[in-house]
Amino acid sequence: MTSRGTSLKVIDKAMAAADEEMYNNGIVAVGDHVNSDNTSNIKESSKILYHTFVEVFGIEPDEADGRLQEAKDLIHEFDPAHSSITPHAPYSCSKILLKKFKKAVSDVNIISIHNQESDEENRLFRYKTGGFIDFFKVIGKNPDLFKAQARNSIQSYLPYLPHPNKLILVHNTYTSLKDLDFVDRMGRDIVWCLCPKANLYIEGQLPKVMNFVNDNQKIVIGTDSLASNDKLSILDELKVLHKHFDNLDFQQSIQWATINGAQALNIDDKFGSIEVGKKPGLVLLKNMEHFRLSDKVTVQRLA
Repeated sequence: MTSRGTSLKVIDKAMAAADEEMYNNGIVAVGDHVNSDNTSNIKESSKILYHTFVEVFGIEPDEADGRLQEAKDLIHEFDPAHSSITPHAPYSCSKILLKKFKKAVSDVNIISIHNQESDEENRLFRYKTGGFIDFFKVIGKNPDLFKAQARNSIQSYLPYLPHPNKLILVHNTYTSLKDLDFVDRMGRDIVWCLCPKANLYIEGQLPKVMNFVNDNQKIVIGTDSLASNDKLSILDELKVLHKHFDNLDFQQSIQWATINGAQALNIDDKFGSIEVGKKPGLVLLKNMEHFRLSDKVTVQRLA
């Protein structure tokens, strides 16, 4: 938040390089969070299909209407067929804002919300303690706007999100088995997006991945952004997961990186699998004969 004064020329150059890097790594579609129109031009000319998630946030109840209107105005800068409005995170949205958001969007509006990225988030919702209290004071917000819920964040905010909208929950580093049980009882259409390299960079912690696997949850893979990652490579994310979880099935994790992601963005009619009429981002992986996660794997784009 303190390093956002870079010129638009520098930003545009960095975005173009990142867009090219992703395409060369075989990425054909991206779900991208924004709170400005800086990416609109590059998305129009990119070889990648982007679904843009326009973030709405505001913890003060009286700013809810204005924040929603800002998001509605901003979304017009992006492809209407592949964009939606989404709450940024549970700690950055008031209950009033979530209630108004629920009424403001249609049931085809895909939601992608940052979920339980840090333990501080759960501490805020359970006990009204932790680093977020100090953070609110630093940015001039009143921490008394929050009330302790005696339960983790996902159990506190999920009932306020619209139904039957598809929900992509991003990070999930501190999602517990009780949280998964709660989600199952809610009967929501939920996709869990894991960004392991970013999790290690920010928290030094990975989600309890096998809990999601054993509970038959739908998983997709993300990279977060270059603010918390050194590369935008889905293969690198898979390598990190397999390095830390020996029982993870490679055939299964490949689906997280391909068809599951396409289904999450409602574009599986064109992407995500090798079928007639589809345009998957095929890559040739070399040096896989004795694949170990510490080995170097060469990636060559085929299509």
